[in-house]
Formats: sequence, structure tokens, C-alpha cells
Amino acid sequence: MAAKVYRISEGVEGLFVKNERFNTTSISFNFYLPLEKETAASYALLPFVLTTCGEKYPDFSVLNYRLERLYGAQLDAAAEKLGDYQLLKLRMSVINDKYTFESESLIKRACDMLLSLIFEPKAENGAFCAEDLAREKRKAIEHVKGEMSEKRVYAKNRLIEEMYKGSCYGTPKCGTVEDIEAITEASLYEMWQKMLAAAYIRVQVIGAAVPQGLFEEIGRHFENTERYNITDCTKPADSRCRQAAHRYRAAGYTAGQACYGLFFRYGGGRRQHHAAYGYDRYFRRRTVFKAF
Repeated sequence: MAAKVYRISEGVEGLFVKNERFNTTSISFNFYLPLEKETAASYALLPFVLTTCGEKYPDFSVLNYRLERLYGAQLDAAAEKLGDYQLLKLRMSVINDKYTFESESLIKRACDMLLSLIFEPKAENGAFCAEDLAREKRKAIEHVKGEMSEKRVYAKNRLIEEMYKGSCYGTPKCGTVEDIEAITEASLYEMWQKMLAAAYIRVQVIGAAVPQGLFEEIGRHFENTERYNITDCTKPADSRCRQAAHRYRAAGYTAGQACYGLFFRYGGGRRQHHAAYGYDRYFRRRTVFKAF
């Protein structure tokens, strides 16, 4: 698979990954934001509100009709926790252009639909629709309560909260029930504006080919968008991993416990496994802490 990066705008990049093994193309808008307790619940709710309706698609039946017109395209949303960042995803999957009878690129039409949902939400007088917000809040609260009923998920979440108490990574990725209930139509609209202004954005296209001028067209949507305090995602993951290992050792954890914590925080691959023990050996030589 070949990959190519495009610079779309300030703090906005495009990534095309060529993959001819599948008959579909995936288009996703990924928003990277700092993970903070005060904003986690609102940001986590935004992708789901944006993908259920919009100014051009006032209800889900109209939106679903448009998806069917795109040969049954799939639209989904997600909110994830990635290190010290919160990742918001809006994604569409459509069949490749060569399998359609349309004169216009199906991938471009799908991308236009995503842009419309992101930049033109269903809102009035600086506030989202109360009915849509109430529905998504109810679903989010059910999701949080459902995790409490799942023993393994609940145990993992509580471990992370205790291990990273006082740091941003200890914040639940979807917030708490109390945080979700406190969200209002106006406050969520304000967070939507802040997301467009401050998020580091990656537009990712994975498929056999990318239509000519697709990323340039996306860039035109950001020309009239004020961007400020853009999230810095350039800090190397290994640097964060090393800092975490240092904190574990300072707190008196063993190398195995440090490695276990790094698994949760940075994905738990073999690279992180060796990094935890490697950094432990480094700190054993360089610091005055008592050896294990």
C-alpha cells in the first residue's frame, strides 16, 4: 500500500492510502483535540449529533434516503481516546467509482455529503435542535451505564482512572453521566465552533484511487473558517511513553506494572512492551531511585 500526504490548510492535512484489495473507498474526517474533563462529554457527543441530521438533511429518513442514493453508502461516527488526545471521527464508505453508472464521482459526492454534515449542522439561533440533542444524550447515557454493567470494561476504566488520577488521560473518553446531562443546545453549538477552529484535522481516504481535486475542494471549505490555538499533535509517542515510564518509576511501580500501564495508554504493542523495560533500564542507570 502506498500513502501520500497533502497539505490542505493550516492544521488540516489529507492522507490518501492506495489499497486495491477492496471494492469500496473509505473517507473519514478525524478531529484531534486535547482530552480534558470539562470538554470530553461535549466533544464525544458531537460526531453522533452531526451524523444523524443536518441543514440539508433535517431528519434521519432524508439522510438515509441520500445514503441509499449513493449505492447504500455507510455513515458512522466514533469518539476515541488516543494518548492525551480525544479523537472524533466521521466516516463514510462507498463503492469505488468504476462500479457505478454515474457520470459524477461517487467518492466526491460522499465527501460533499460529509462536508455538509460537518459545516452545515441542523441548528438555529446559535443552538442545536433540542429534540436531536435529547435523543443523542439519552443514547450516550445508556452507553456509559452499559459500560458499568460490563465487568471487564468497567474494571479497565476504573484502573485507568485510578492510575492516571489528576492527569488528562484519566478522563473517561465519553465523560460521565453528570457531564452529559449538563450539555445544552447552545453549549454544544459552541463546542462545535471550537472543534472546527482548534482541532488538528486529518482527512483520510483509503481506496483504489482518489478523485482529482478532492483535497483542493475540501480546502475551500476551510478558507472561511477561522483557525486558532490548533492542537499540537507533533509530540512523538515515544516521548510520551518515556515520560509515563518515568512517572511510574518515581511512584515506586515495578517494570512490569509500568509496562502494564503503558499498554493501556499507548496501545499495548510489542514496541511499547520493550520501551517500558528499556526506559526502566535507562532510569535505573540515570536516576537515584532505588533499584527494583
